[in-house]
Order: sequence, then C-alpha cells, then structure tokens
Amino acid sequence: MPSIPLPPKEEPLETHRSESQGLVQRLKRTEEQFGDLKDSVAQLVRMLTKANREAHRRAEQTSAGNSQDNTPEPNQLNELKSRNVKLQREVEWHRDVELSLLITMRDVRAACQAKSEFLANMSHELRTPLNAIIGFAEIMESELVGPLGSPQYVGYAKDVRESGQYLLELINYILDLSKIEAGQLEANLEEVDLRKTVDICLRMMTDQASEAGLTIELDAIEDVPAIRSNARMLRQIILNLMSNAIKFTPNGGRVDVEISFDGATGSIALFVKDTGIGIAQADIARVIPPFEQVESVQGDLNRGTGLGLPIAKSIVELLGGEFRITSDLDHGTTVECCSPSSTMTTSPPTRLRQFFCDLLRF
Repeated sequence: MPSIPLPPKEEPLETHRSESQGLVQRLKRTEEQFGDLKDSVAQLVRMLTKANREAHRRAEQTSAGNSQDNTPEPNQLNELKSRNVKLQREVEWHRDVELSLLITMRDVRAACQAKSEFLANMSHELRTPLNAIIGFAEIMESELVGPLGSPQYVGYAKDVRESGQYLLELINYILDLSKIEAGQLEANLEEVDLRKTVDICLRMMTDQASEAGLTIELDAIEDVPAIRSNARMLRQIILNLMSNAIKFTPNGGRVDVEISFDGATGSIALFVKDTGIGIAQADIARVIPPFEQVESVQGDLNRGTGLGLPIAKSIVELLGGEFRITSDLDHGTTVECCSPSSTMTTSPPTRLRQFFCDLLRF
C-alpha cells in the first residue's frame, strides 16, 4: 500500500504573517516620526519668524540710532544674520527628512496593498479545492456510499474534515482581513433584528459549546429595537466573539451573551462574557493586532488563529460602533460592542483607511 505523503509545512503563511507584522510596525514608526517631524518643523518656523521680527526690530532701532549719532552696530546685525541662516538650513533639512518620510509611507502603503491583494487571490484559489476535500471527508465519515472497512478510517476522515474546516476558517479570516485593510469591505446598511440575529448565532454555536462541556445562554429583553446595520457582518461579529469565548473557556465553564438597551440615548450594547482563562491587563492590547497570540498561564500557545478579535473590532468600527475588552487573568473575559444609537445611519471608515485618506491630503 503506497504511503500517504505528509502535507507540506505552512512556511509561506508564517512568512506572510511576519511580513505583515513588520509592515504594520514600520508604518506605525513612520507615522510617529512623521508627527514628531511636523512638530519640529512648526517649532522651527515659529523660531525663524520670531528671529526675523527681532532682526527687523533691531534694524529699525539701529537705523534710528544711526540717524541720531551715526554709530552702527555691526556685531548685533551679524549675529542675527548668522542665526537666521542657521535656522533656514535647519528648516530645509527637516523638509528633506519630511519628504523622505512621505516617500517611505507611500512605499509602505503600496506594500500593504500588494500584500492584501496577494492574500485575497491566494485565499480564493485555496477555497475551491478545500471545500471539495471537506465534502468528500464528510461523505467518508458518514459512510454514505458504504462502509470503509475499518473504524479507524472513520476517525481519519473526521480528522481530515476538522483540519479542512479549520484551514477554511483561517483562509476566510485572511480574506476578510485583506479586504478590510484594502478598504474593500463596504457596509450596506439595512434594518436588522439584533435579537433574532443573536438567537440564530446561539443555535449555530450550541453544538460546539456542548462538545466543549460549556453552558451558553442569552440574557436580553424581548423587544430589542431594530438597528441600522449589516446582517452578515453582524453575524460574523457575534460568531467570532462566541467562538473565541468557547475556545478559551475550560470544561464546565459558561458563555453568556447579553443585550442591553438604553432608552434615553437609544444606544444598544452587546456583551459576550466567558469564565475562561482570561487575559492579563498588560496583554489586552496585544490581542487586537492581527495574528497576535498570548501565552496562557500553563505556557501553552492559545489555540486561536489570532484573527477573530481583530476582524470583529474592525467590522464593529466599520459599522460605526465601539469595541471594548475587559479581562482578568483566570477570571474570564468580557467583550462589549456598543452602537452609538439604535438608528445609526452612517458607517465611518476604519482607522487605517482614515489614516491613508489623511496622508493623501499632504
């Protein structure tokens, strides 16, 4: 019987992860340097203006004194001229550095765009054969066309199906992330029943919670008002948060989904709470960037892809809401998604897209 070749290692994916992280860090450093440079140039311009005014004032005083006693002050004038020339040279130097930073930021933006396009194309190419693998594995696992001959084969088919589903989930995450970064994910707003959407997501996640030995419940009022949102994106937010809570909650724990409505302000908040391993206060900021993972107390790397929370946060902000995380180590995590009002009608761009829009105005 021929041996089954082992699947190749996912080195390209790790490479693109590190490249993506490097580009984002480089963009952040460039943005910080650019802000500092703008402040320095503004300060130098103020100093130059002040020096020019002082030079004119002293020149007028010198001219008035010369008209009275014809006694020039060459030392003072030479000092002012020298200081003026020095400031002008510093301003020119800072302008050259500013231009260099703008060129660097343009190159980083082009690299990010190329990376996003590559990931999107790669994801589309992989999804079609992967769906076929998952479908045939499900047929073999259920023995739909006949017995496989050995119970071990059923277990192998199950492993193939689960691995394929995990890889498909990762590809879908990468595809969504690349669309968000490229500014191609648009929110077509419509009237959405939030309570009904949460009920649908709960039914979808019930089996996964039961297999993990968890209790999952909904706490919400019956007459939750409809909101202006996108139904598909809203489901993805809820499913991402619930899936993340289930992954990091040990057997015997619970996941609660709550909906609160403030009648005075018209704001609606969705909470996903778990009794899982939690996140240390110092590590909360680390779980937001893509592909970031935090080591648990036991030292084992978390089982997530590092994309669920970043995508959920980006979509919430795209829909005009706010995204907050509160957590304590060994005491669970609470994620809050809050809409400004139940009748929101705008969908502001993400911070990344807004940053590039600001950049193009220079």
